[in-house]
Amino acid sequence: MQTARRVPQRIPKKKRSRRGRPPKPSPLAERLAITFEPPLADEVRRAAELQTEGNVSAWLAKAARDQLRQMHARAAIAAHLAEHGPFP
Repeated sequence: MQTARRVPQRIPKKKRSRRGRPPKPSPLAERLAITFEPPLADEVRRAAELQTEGNVSAWLAKAARDQLRQMHARAAIAAHLAEHGPFP
């Protein structure tokens, strides 16, 4: 009587292009390289872990959006004050 031969499971490989390179990022996203001092990098990673399940890119994108929103709001207030004077 023969014993059943066990077939090893294949572990899927990371997606690669035909030339062996990782796939290009989505056309809806642009890759940026950034550098932080180690203490700041640690804080960013901890904050990303708490707020975005460890997704540092998502955390940084939200931080950038928040900063840009504040910058545009300050510019709009300054333009309003220049045109109409201080709020009563």
